[in-house]
Amino acid sequence: MPAKWAFPACIGDKCLNLETLVAIRLPCNIPESIGRLVQLQSIGLYGSRITHLPRSIGNLTRLKSLDIYTSY
Repeated sequence: MPAKWAFPACIGDKCLNLETLVAIRLPCNIPESIGRLVQLQSIGLYGSRITHLPRSIGNLTRLKSLDIYTSY
């Protein structure tokens, strides 16, 4: 059985200048560390299994677009 994939918890430490994040069929939730990506302007999560958004998403004051189309 393949290992369960997880969103990299270090995303908020390594990608500080990231402006756009797009994921297709993401099989897990977004970690709290996403709130450290303060340059993020657009998030697209298509066909993902997102069940909730972390509170830290409120730290993304430059976020203009949050598209969670067909996520469940």
